[in-house]
Amino acid sequence: MPAFSATHRKRKRSAILRNERETTGIGGIGGAMDLAAGRARVLVVMFHLTRDGRPKLVERCTFPLTAAGCVSTVVTDLAVLDIDDRGFLLRELAPGVRADEVQQVTGAAVRLAPDLREMSFEGTTATNHQP
Repeated sequence: MPAFSATHRKRKRSAILRNERETTGIGGIGGAMDLAAGRARVLVVMFHLTRDGRPKLVERCTFPLTAAGCVSTVVTDLAVLDIDDRGFLLRELAPGVRADEVQQVTGAAVRLAPDLREMSFEGTTATNHQP
């Protein structure tokens, strides 16, 4: 794999933005706004905790948001949770994970779905690793 200097990367990024401006008249914003504005079902796949063990799923976001309230489902290495106007709803658990463990490591209240079940990976080649 070739190594690129920071200067090379800046030039390449600048060229991409310049080409978008020439085509559309404005810089590109990516696809996140299109998804949020188009009312698409937004599914987030992520690790449940930060590298130092803090919850990523929290009561209130602290970073600027592209669109508030557009995520409908979160799939983590521990669980599948739906998000509605009442907060997080725990739908599925990873094998060997208990509901109380998910509630403990989530930075917001978690309700249990009446049909809560274990995730099924039949027919998949999923691997479990964290970079």
